[in-house]
Amino acid sequence: MGVASSLSGTLVELLTQQSSALIWPLIFIFLVGTFAEIPLTPALQGGGRFEEIQATNIRNRNIAFGIEVVQEMNRLGMMVDISHVSDQTFWDVLDVTSAPVIASHSSVRALNSAPRNMSDEMIRALARNGGVIQINFYAYFLDQEFADKVDIETENSMAEKQAMGDRYLDDPIGFEQAEWEWYRQVESRVEWPSLSVLVDHIDHVVRLVGPEHVGIGSDFDGVTSLPQGMEHQGKLPNLTDALVTRGYSEQDIKLILGGNLLRVMAAVEAAAGSR
Repeated sequence: MGVASSLSGTLVELLTQQSSALIWPLIFIFLVGTFAEIPLTPALQGGGRFEEIQATNIRNRNIAFGIEVVQEMNRLGMMVDISHVSDQTFWDVLDVTSAPVIASHSSVRALNSAPRNMSDEMIRALARNGGVIQINFYAYFLDQEFADKVDIETENSMAEKQAMGDRYLDDPIGFEQAEWEWYRQVESRVEWPSLSVLVDHIDHVVRLVGPEHVGIGSDFDGVTSLPQGMEHQGKLPNLTDALVTRGYSEQDIKLILGGNLLRVMAAVEAAAGSR
């Protein structure tokens, strides 16, 4: 029995879990795992027609299950989050959803080439869907120069990481904690960018699709470097000041700081109520 068929029987039960702590993980796991491109494993790398059919069948089963997941989320009034997913998954979701979707913590690929960032084409499509891109504050996803320098530091520090892997060979939790600290140390060797780069990403989205489709995604708990002036939640007023300095109106700032997300939440609930 495949993953799709074994999970589909419990889809409603899984999606209707009311714990808010489960909502984002469910969204993330389902969308990454159901629409994802299927790599050719060693068992599927024979190069023959049979192997191609096997890979295609796996992909088709995952697509079918992904469609079921998104449709059920729409019916329940659960927001669909496309941050972290592949580009193909993004387009698959937009083909299926009957409600606006969000990118809860993604930035702009035109300003930083990180694959997790969104292209202009994707941002325009998200706006047509009525959704919102919430800008990620991770310095590595914001500033290309910073990211390039960090890549060099990372390459120069790989011996440290390899030794760490040996040290925590039988302790995956310990390795995860040590790796997190290693990333912090590597990124601390490069000067963090200024808050202006974060506002640049907001500006770019506004120029593309207007102020109604951009928000703040932060990701304070999931990153290892942040713009100077935005090192923790207490610095959020600095972003408001920066937006005022850039000439944003009070109404637009309210939209960016949460109004757009509230609109999407209401639209998702309304779409569920109409089904």
